[in-house]
Amino acid sequence: MKKFIITEEEKNRILNMHVERTKNQYLTENFEDEYTAEEAMDEVLSYVNMVGCSEGKNRLLQDVSRMVDEAQKELSEEEFEKFHSNIDKLMQEIDEYCSDDDDYEYDDDFYHGGEGPGGRW
Repeated sequence: MKKFIITEEEKNRILNMHVERTKNQYLTENFEDEYTAEEAMDEVLSYVNMVGCSEGKNRLLQDVSRMVDEAQKELSEEEFEKFHSNIDKLMQEIDEYCSDDDDYEYDDDFYHGGEGPGGRW
């Protein structure tokens, strides 16, 4: 049997390669079901449909912004871009249809029976 003599640098390079492969394998095996833009959007829409304009436009926009910040932490960059383009449209509609007042009587049809299943969103 031959003996191999390796330098400290070579040993570190081999060790780093092994750690990187192990890490990638772990991530692939344990996170196959990536959180998607569609799932994040469904969560936001569910919240918006539930709350509607009852809390006022500013409060609703703040809540949606907070949900966007959380989604950004969990989504890949590509998925976040998809999600963000839909969020921009949603926030424009909230701005257009909700009042600044928190006791605003909103059109129930707008959030709970308009277009699509379960409401406009």
